[in-house]
Amino acid sequence: MSTELTTPQAAPMSLLLGADLSTVDTDKLEKLMQLQERWEAKQADKALAAALASFQSTAPSTFKGRKSDRGQFASLDDIMMAIRESLASNGLSVSFDTQTPEPGKLTAVCHVMHKDGGAFNRSVTVPVDSAMRANDTQKMGSAISYAKRYALTAALNLIVSDHDDNGGAAGTPNITAAQIAEIEGLLAQIPATDTKDKMLQWLQVETLADIPADAFRKVIKTLKDKLP
Repeated sequence: MSTELTTPQAAPMSLLLGADLSTVDTDKLEKLMQLQERWEAKQADKALAAALASFQSTAPSTFKGRKSDRGQFASLDDIMMAIRESLASNGLSVSFDTQTPEPGKLTAVCHVMHKDGGAFNRSVTVPVDSAMRANDTQKMGSAISYAKRYALTAALNLIVSDHDDNGGAAGTPNITAAQIAEIEGLLAQIPATDTKDKMLQWLQVETLADIPADAFRKVIKTLKDKLP
């Protein structure tokens, strides 16, 4: 059986199907294996490109349904909830790494992976807001969430809109003034002075007004469990 190296449409190693490998020249076998690796990488890249094209044709936009003192925004949770079905149906997944390239800066790396092995990443570096009225842990948590959001939207070319184009499905309303007052009343009864800070960090929000409405009952139960 000939082992002459070519550029076949099928997997390169298929050339050796049924061959006695003990008779194949070691140098040619090594080159064929290298060709196989390049072929597999190319196939994985093609599958990833096709999955991304399909994902971008089906992924919904995300509504900026949360409020802060700096305007409206879509949280990382909002975005992931909006796109998770499109990601899964196209064999895609995402993960994140964070780095601190220098003091006062934070980098989030979004890794996009396809089930067939293709992958790429995008990174965003943001400042850690030293002027934020919060402790150092909350400042870092806010920077991490902010950087992840922007790395994710850049990697997948996501649309984050001021308009609720999806009928409100992606946007999440925040708690009301009356609910904020109820939370503050419970906080005042809890001896630990850092309960509020820990709660905001747990919810990944900056202020009580940023707490999503669907988390209200969970917050109330958690606070009541801490009452003396």
